Amino acid sequence: MSNNKNIVGEKFTSCKDCKFATWDGNTQVGCEQGVMDKYKNIIAAYDEEKEFNIINNDVCLLKRATNSKCSLEQARKEISIRYNSIILYKEKTTKKQLEKTIKALQAQSIQPSLICIIIPFGLEVDIENIATLFKKLEIKNWKVEYQLNEDSTENYIDRFIETTTEKQPWYLLINSDYLLPKDYLEQINKRYTLELEQFGLIKPVDEERNGLLVKTIFHAYLGGSRQKLIENKFNNTFAYYEKK
Repeated sequence: MSNNKNIVGEKFTSCKDCKFATWDGNTQVGCEQGVMDKYKNIIAAYDEEKEFNIINNDVCLLKRATNSKCSLEQARKEISIRYNSIILYKEKTTKKQLEKTIKALQAQSIQPSLICIIIPFGLEVDIENIATLFKKLEIKNWKVEYQLNEDSTENYIDRFIETTTEKQPWYLLINSDYLLPKDYLEQINKRYTLELEQFGLIKPVDEERNGLLVKTIFHAYLGGSRQKLIENKFNNTFAYYEKK
């Protein structure tokens, strides 16, 4: 890729055929989504028909075809974070603690598509109690996974993420005794859909890996947590946002 910022790179977004571009005649003057202020490298371009902007070395997730019926609000909703939540069952977790943990997930403005509880090898847990709890909380899409060997729990989590048939673009990891802050996903989603920050991972809030949020495609690319925890594999090559 060239260092000349006025040369279009391999990855770019043209605003010419986007329905949210605003025009003065045949000259683009802005964007209804306000994305021009969000990107650092904007190139002024033209062809036989129009003068328009190109977002260079980046992809605008909000671009929609000129004939699209998608509204501004709908476009942002379409790129909102969709995720499965993995709850790692901790020894001595009480039913009351687990209920609070799940309720904290339910309280998120963006709720998980699936809740999976992973029970580490050797722990004896009453599955009927868990099933009763999900029924009480009126949660239909859930599952419980038993780790059946002494392999590391991190490797088991990796296998679940990679083999589940109910994949989502993101996954969230918490422990069974952790209460996720009510605005956790909302604040991250605002960064992603309003500020258009592009990141593949949200670092956990503590050493127990609570709050770890990972883009599934990056998980696959980096080989999950094999050899090293995935949050420690991210560097300047893969952008991440560390939630404050």
